[in-house]
Amino acid sequence: MVIAAGPFSGRVAGLVGLELPLSILRRQKVIVGQDPAIPQDAPMTISLPSGAYWRPEVGGGAIGWATPEEPSEPLEKVPADWAFPAIAIEEVSKLAPFWEEVVGRLTRDSVFLSAGQYTCTPDSKPILGPSPDVEGLFFNLGYSGHGIMAAPEGSRYVVAMITGLMSDEDNAFSCRRFARGEVVVSEEKMVI
Repeated sequence: MVIAAGPFSGRVAGLVGLELPLSILRRQKVIVGQDPAIPQDAPMTISLPSGAYWRPEVGGGAIGWATPEEPSEPLEKVPADWAFPAIAIEEVSKLAPFWEEVVGRLTRDSVFLSAGQYTCTPDSKPILGPSPDVEGLFFNLGYSGHGIMAAPEGSRYVVAMITGLMSDEDNAFSCRRFARGEVVVSEEKMVI
């Protein structure tokens, strides 16, 4: 069995008596509809000090920011905060002043807000491979916001361990790293 249940992975592991070092964090994103001031040929732009970012999105733009929030329980429906668009746009305006012009034309119909949850580990790296406590149980979880990009390769690692092509000893993402004290958590948190 492989636990790959996103924010619910900790709960699923709890069904067999395991406690995993996971934090569930809400993340929000704003899509701003078409506006002539948003350059469609611009690259994704990220503020390293704050983590706020924007990128072109089908005539408009996508804006996100990992605003500081306390970990929460996993939710089926993650509520969005309608104050977030104003806060996030103010932050990305420091990177790209054209957003101040866009704000003057915004209407409720041109702002689309969504929220989801990231499953984070103490070192912001996934947990891949066998459970040290339950035979036949494997993990593929805790991507800390990089699941869309990293989960395909992470799945290949897990399959390689299930089929015996890779050992957990050769696995930098093993759950055992936490017990061995191999987790290094930087003072500067990874911004996602």
